[in-house]
Amino acid sequence: MKTLKIILILVSILFLGCNSSGKNGTKIIVKGQVGKLEKIVDANLNGKSELNPEIAMNSIIELYQSNKNSKVDSNEEPIDVYVIYGTDYWKEDAETFEIVFAHQNVDQNDGNLYEYRIDMVYEPLEFKGIVEFDLRHDSTFDLRQFKKSIKESDGFKKALEVKPLKVELIKEQI
Repeated sequence: MKTLKIILILVSILFLGCNSSGKNGTKIIVKGQVGKLEKIVDANLNGKSELNPEIAMNSIIELYQSNKNSKVDSNEEPIDVYVIYGTDYWKEDAETFEIVFAHQNVDQNDGNLYEYRIDMVYEPLEFKGIVEFDLRHDSTFDLRQFKKSIKESDGFKKALEVKPLKVELIKEQI
């Protein structure tokens, strides 16, 4: 059984383009071509030892701002930036609390819609009683107010106090 699990993990890494990194003290998993996002995250870490929700939020907003001027005519309707969190069985075999920072963008080269995400996964016990959260930013919503609303939310404040089990940097076509 152990051999089968190891083989499945290796196959996942080979076919999904996943890389795992222990840098900055947190397990960071890279899925897809996230070079630009990874550079922004590294710059925003600025010597800090841990990737936290504030750095993740600022990084995804910076990626969005860097892509704003490269709008492509498309029938797609990307979400500029959104933040969601909650306790659920989203990706893991067991219950987790996850906070997701995301930006959607139509690629200039292929015209496809991609989502860039920073997913932070936590043990759920620390987040008991925290209500699910879903906030989206578009051109009608002031970016400063958007950030303020996130920073003042219970899940965000709690996530600043707790070390994540893992962080995923993701780029996927949607």
